[in-house]
Amino acid sequence: MKRAILCVYYVPDDMEWMLSLHLKQIRKHSPSGTYKIYAAIIKCSSSVNQILHASPDIKVCEVEAENSHPSKQHSMALTQLMDRAFRDGCEVAFTLDVDSFPIRDDWMTSMETKAAERQGVCAVHRKENGDSFLPHPCGAAILSTFVDKYPFEFYPEGIEDKAKHFLSKYNQRPDSGIGLAYVLWENEHSWSEILRSNHVDLHYMIAGIYGDLIFHLGAGSRRPIFFQEMRCNRIIHLIAPLKGKPLLWRFHSLIERCVEEYLVRRNRKIVKSVMRKLTNNADAFIESIR
Repeated sequence: MKRAILCVYYVPDDMEWMLSLHLKQIRKHSPSGTYKIYAAIIKCSSSVNQILHASPDIKVCEVEAENSHPSKQHSMALTQLMDRAFRDGCEVAFTLDVDSFPIRDDWMTSMETKAAERQGVCAVHRKENGDSFLPHPCGAAILSTFVDKYPFEFYPEGIEDKAKHFLSKYNQRPDSGIGLAYVLWENEHSWSEILRSNHVDLHYMIAGIYGDLIFHLGAGSRRPIFFQEMRCNRIIHLIAPLKGKPLLWRFHSLIERCVEEYLVRRNRKIVKSVMRKLTNNADAFIESIR
C-alpha cells in the first residue's frame, strides 16, 4: 500500500527540538520505504528548511495558505497536501501535527484496518476537550477510496453557515477537521475513533496518548489554553450573567482575562515539564504515562 504522511510545519525556533523528535519517532515506528512525508512549511528557520528539503523521505510541497486564523491556515495547507498525495497515487493519507507522532510499530496497519472498518476514516476524537463530532488531524488515517467518494476540505470557507444545523445539533465548535466531520455527518457515516488512553494524566489535554498509537503534546506551537477548561471553569460560570450588561461587561471581561492568564501560566509550567522529560528520554516518559 502506497502511504503518505501529511504534516504542516509551523516551527518556532524554540520548537525545533519537537520537530526532530517528531521525525525521529515517525522513522522509528514506520516501515522504511513504505511511506513519504508530504510537508508544507508555514514557518521555520533556514536550517530546518534545509533539513526538510534534504531528507529523502520528505516531499516538501508548495501550498497557498494565507489566513490569519491558525486552524484555517493549517487546514488549507493540509487539504492541499492530501490532494497532492492522492494525485500521486497514494492509497492512504495519515495526518500528524508537528507535536504529534506514533508510539507503536504497527500504528500504520492498525489505523488502516480501523479506517477500512468504518467507511475509510480513522482519527483521534478529543472528547476531553468538549468535541462531540470532530475527527482531529493530530492523528488520522484517511483512505483514498473515501475521498474519491466524498471529497472534502479540512476547514472549508463558510462552513459555519453551511453546517449551522450540524454544529448546533452536536454543539460542536469549528476547528481543524470540521470539514471532514461535516461530510461524514451529511452522508450518515461515522469514523473509527481513537480516544485518549493515558493511564497517567498530567493535564486533561496536554501530553495525550490516543488509542495507545499516537502521542500528542497538544501545545506545541500555540498558546497553552484550551476550550474546555475555559468553558467549564467555575469562575467563568459565576460571572456569565454579567456578560453584555451595561457597565458590568467590563468587569466580566477583566475577570475572564485574569482566569485565562492564570490557566496559561499554569499550563506553561506543565508544558515545560513535559518538554524536559521528552528531551531527556522520550520513550521512558511515554512509557510512564501510557
